[in-house]
Amino acid sequence: MKKLCTFLFLAFATIPFFVFAQGLPIDASSSGSLVLQSVPAAPLPKEMVTVVLSGPGINLRDATITWSINDKVVGMGVGKTTFSFKNGGSEETTDIVASVLLNTGEVLSKKISFTPAGFSLLWEASTYTPPFYKGKATMTPEANMRVLVVPDNSSTADRIDPSTLMYTWRKDGTTLPDNSDYGKNSFSFTAPKLGYPADIQVQLVSPDSTIDQGYGIKLSPGVPFVLLYEDVPLLGVWYNNAFGNTVTLDRKEFSISAEPYFFPSETGLTPNVTYSWALDGKLLQEASRFITFRNETEEKVDSKLNLSVQSKNKGSQTATRSLVIRSADIQSSGSFMY
Repeated sequence: MKKLCTFLFLAFATIPFFVFAQGLPIDASSSGSLVLQSVPAAPLPKEMVTVVLSGPGINLRDATITWSINDKVVGMGVGKTTFSFKNGGSEETTDIVASVLLNTGEVLSKKISFTPAGFSLLWEASTYTPPFYKGKATMTPEANMRVLVVPDNSSTADRIDPSTLMYTWRKDGTTLPDNSDYGKNSFSFTAPKLGYPADIQVQLVSPDSTIDQGYGIKLSPGVPFVLLYEDVPLLGVWYNNAFGNTVTLDRKEFSISAEPYFFPSETGLTPNVTYSWALDGKLLQEASRFITFRNETEEKVDSKLNLSVQSKNKGSQTATRSLVIRSADIQSSGSFMY
């Protein structure tokens, strides 16, 4: 619920939580008994804000009121006691000044400042990615997950000690008391099954309640998959060129490496999975991610390789891949051996 916050002569320094955080405005008055109120009291970065001017015992209805943003006049009118503007970005200070010319000739002014401090929610999945992979590890069903509240920049970090904030975490609408406390700026959970998103919410409250903001994120699990790469002697796996559906070979022997993308992994290293290889419908005994084929007779080859990968610890995680292997410029026909 948005709150109406009244600012008198005392200056308040606050830090907002944007989707992440922001700070309450700082109210500095130069004279008189003018009162500035902001709605919302602690606006988010880039959020629309309405400032209301009042003055007990002061005739503002007949006064000429001038509004300024960062020393630039942006509005003026008789009895113009409200003003709306778009708040600045994270760590940008916006100064709002209301100057009042009374019909008695007296001039009063009131200032309010907003400096939103940004926070963000980051998430990470404990799923496997191969060496040199530049992307983010994707959340897949039943993987270990972590969501973390972090400051947007160093100045925010300097202004806020995360250990002083109270974090209340909720998952799918349920409050989690065991995961909520002062300084608990991260939350770990197990990813849901495919088709069921995880709805994560966190509420941040400072000891003096000047920060009381929440943020939520919905994470939908993806699907793990497996890609096949050539493993070249002396050079290693060619991760820059995954096999498509067909490969044509002009040599007697070649090796394949299977990479099980985004399978749950406790350490981010190779996940605990089983590999089931089949060549031309015949199940092979090879059970590792690497397999080597040889064409001893140098006959023409047209074989189909199938691979099925299944997680040992997370039984619902499976992926398959097929590859047609053909040899070039050989007249007689045959099949590969491994």
